[in-house]
Amino acid sequence: MKRMLLATIHGFYLQALARLPTAELRGRYHRSMLEGGYCYGPLDPVSNIIVNTVWYDQNFPASKQVTLDMISTTCLWRVAARSLYGLVSFLCTRYQNMSPDQALQQLLVASANLQVADPNLFDDVPDDRMQTGQCSAGTCEMQHEAVEGSTPSTSVIEGYAAAATAAFHCNPLAQKEFIGSSDVVSKLRVASEVLHLQDGHPLSCQDLEFLSMSLLKCSSSTSKSCQEEDLAPTKEDRPFRLHIICGANEFVSGPEPSMDGEVGGYNPWTRDKYYHTHINFLAVCEGHPHDPPRLFFAECGKDGDDTCWCIPTAPQKPDAEQVRCIYCEHRGNRIVHPAMERFHGRDEFDKLFYLSPMEEFYTNNNIITDYIASVDKVHGLEDDAIYENCCVDDDDSDSDAHYWIQIS
Repeated sequence: MKRMLLATIHGFYLQALARLPTAELRGRYHRSMLEGGYCYGPLDPVSNIIVNTVWYDQNFPASKQVTLDMISTTCLWRVAARSLYGLVSFLCTRYQNMSPDQALQQLLVASANLQVADPNLFDDVPDDRMQTGQCSAGTCEMQHEAVEGSTPSTSVIEGYAAAATAAFHCNPLAQKEFIGSSDVVSKLRVASEVLHLQDGHPLSCQDLEFLSMSLLKCSSSTSKSCQEEDLAPTKEDRPFRLHIICGANEFVSGPEPSMDGEVGGYNPWTRDKYYHTHINFLAVCEGHPHDPPRLFFAECGKDGDDTCWCIPTAPQKPDAEQVRCIYCEHRGNRIVHPAMERFHGRDEFDKLFYLSPMEEFYTNNNIITDYIASVDKVHGLEDDAIYENCCVDDDDSDSDAHYWIQIS
């Protein structure tokens, strides 16, 4: 259940990345999304990510600006894991007879949407139009069974306080006041309707300015009180412009010991060779500025293999069978793979488990162990140093800046 929920939440973050303007995402909002852009709140999960990202940037600005065209894979999965623990803690705090396993089941059927998972979420909001979550017959039946004969043990604002604490927010009290008060919920509903946040369209710079002003009003009020278009691969010859890289696994097609005994140029931290890299990136179709960026999968060769290809990935349905890759699952399953294309690792489970010298390396136990150890990290990462100590090389131009990282 945890694995399926994390995959669902990861998909929400890819959608949120696709909706932010390229320049603002690369220069500003990548940090606030990774550090405080959680998917829980009074709106749908993707809208919650965007709202929490902009609000976090307003209230906890960076000490220095860093412009990047790739975000950390591990940091992206960490914020997804933090969101998951926040959601579970919210439900277990609101309904104290609910176990964590029951909360996971509730969230799984509700597709990690609090509007569906908690049928009493908006009891304190006078405008009942705020109840915008979609609820199928089976989902409604399940959610009422989960809370049958019980009422919430605590208020919504206390639930958000528990969620922010479990999600390692830098200021849980500020966040729970922001998304927990009924006055803020009403203002967020108005902003969501004006910007059509639930429609899935990419946001413009003007949209973000309007959202920022709306959130400033929300912050002042709290201090006083204190989808989807089918993106299947197309054969059209269209040029695309990179929006942002959002995932990479450099350990594909290997390991193979280096014959010369030297550390490889592609993987300077290991002497083993891996011949391919799997990458996810979002790209904007030139000439179609109003279309949302598309998610692509790329397989790139290295260490003598110069093949490189990419293809758009179709959106993953919540109940669809997950496309599997043994190499990426061994690294924690951080990459979205295409359903209609062959790639290294897709049909190699039997080969690597039983028919190759690497059968002792790629075992089921190792995959499970590595997944548990890496997929739901919530503590500090080395990649956090990007936002702590960085400087631009004086010899580099603004258009080709290198960022040197100091890790103390």
